[in-house]
Amino acid sequence: MKNKIIFFILIALILAPAVFFSCGESAPPHPSGNDAQSPGAESDGAEEIQNTSEEKILPELPEADYGGHIFNILTFGVTGSYQWENVDLTSEGESGEVIGDAVYKRNIAIEERYNIKVREIHLYDGNFGSSLKKEIGAGTNEYDLISPRLIDSASYIQSGYFLNLFKAPNLDLSKPWYNRQGIAEMSIDHKLFILLSDTLLSGNDATSIIVFNKKIIRDYGLEDPYALVRSGKWTIDKLYEMAKTTAKDLNGDGVMTPDADLYGYITWNDAMVSFLHAGGQRLIGKDENDLPVLMFNDEKVYDVMEKTMDLMYDENVTGNLQKALFSKYPDASFENIFSADRAAFGWCRLYMIPQLRAMETDFGIVPIPKIYESIEGYPSIVNVHHACALSIPVTTADMDRTTVIMEALAAESKYTLSPAYYEISLKTKHSRDDESAEMLDLILANRVIDIGDVYNFADFGNQFYQLAANNNRNLRSFYEKFESKVNNEINKLIAKFENLD
Repeated sequence: MKNKIIFFILIALILAPAVFFSCGESAPPHPSGNDAQSPGAESDGAEEIQNTSEEKILPELPEADYGGHIFNILTFGVTGSYQWENVDLTSEGESGEVIGDAVYKRNIAIEERYNIKVREIHLYDGNFGSSLKKEIGAGTNEYDLISPRLIDSASYIQSGYFLNLFKAPNLDLSKPWYNRQGIAEMSIDHKLFILLSDTLLSGNDATSIIVFNKKIIRDYGLEDPYALVRSGKWTIDKLYEMAKTTAKDLNGDGVMTPDADLYGYITWNDAMVSFLHAGGQRLIGKDENDLPVLMFNDEKVYDVMEKTMDLMYDENVTGNLQKALFSKYPDASFENIFSADRAAFGWCRLYMIPQLRAMETDFGIVPIPKIYESIEGYPSIVNVHHACALSIPVTTADMDRTTVIMEALAAESKYTLSPAYYEISLKTKHSRDDESAEMLDLILANRVIDIGDVYNFADFGNQFYQLAANNNRNLRSFYEKFESKVNNEINKLIAKFENLD
């Protein structure tokens, strides 16, 4: 169990370096890639982590002694789900587990430097929100930092629970332990209230990917997905072509079922927004004033989604685990289907990789395919229902102390937690080939976030996902149904942000 946690945390760390920009009054330009690059050389041991210190960038922070202050971080959990069981914030001591040891070393360094103690308060489901609301209302200064899911942060931000990080002292968001693209995506009205950094791992785990079964690819004489990625020819058309070649009704009953047949591709509804971004489009964009704009009603969007729906809705090829058929088969989980060699390709998020470690057949990891070869890079969306971030509550008792520790943890994480997760655990210990590690570099350098996903205006984002559950192709009608409601919600949000700071 501990090994599982270590690995998917490690995967999250890959993603974490890419989220936010420099401290200041205005939002940064919208960059095209990930500025936070993890060390490039692979390693089998701790020596490589130590070597990265030669290039270590130190945070520009004042010296301070905080008198043994208990630095409390409120974190979110879901009852019965391992996805939010954090192992990136606290550790009882060195035990030989790569991630846990890195967390311990990071915390000891910061705790000794500033005379504090880092403590995580992990609350489940609605208890997280109710405790946060109580804290804001009472102003008890119980929490130094808050770590909500991105999807939940939307209501907290609008309620005025968090401080504007662009105006916070001691945070230099241009440093490599933050990511410019994430900041550009998440800021609104030149204000930023939530931040992803190297301190947390869930932002990495939440990144969308494609896995493929190497044996099936070989058996059917298909092209090498890695070579397709490198040549820029890894497209949705190519994925669909290969998926159609491999899909087989093995028992000959005329119906594709998850217990007996071979799918060319398995997925969830969530893949809809992945392919939207793989086509260079989005639910909600921003204008020149850093304000949200509904961008969906465009011929480019409809073209991208037509290709997406051709793949997603072909039930002779694709198995969607959220369709009614799959509910009839209790064992029809992604892990079981893919591990049993009953799917050539699968859409998932990075947190799933440790769940496949027991799989006998080798598998590979590639980015979400582009819709067109002309698309730059391979955009990979971060799932807002999974990824967590950090915010400063408006009730903070000591802004200088909070931001000094927030910056120090992120900076130290880049040189302890991130190398441990990325170079050793992810790229050498758990990847099944060098190419997967190479692909993960590419995937994490091209992560994107859609504020339409985060704020889910008038339930537009959720209902967009649900189109896949019913093979609904009528996008124009869908847009017309939501247009006025979404624009109304956007206008309300803009009005609220005018009064937030």
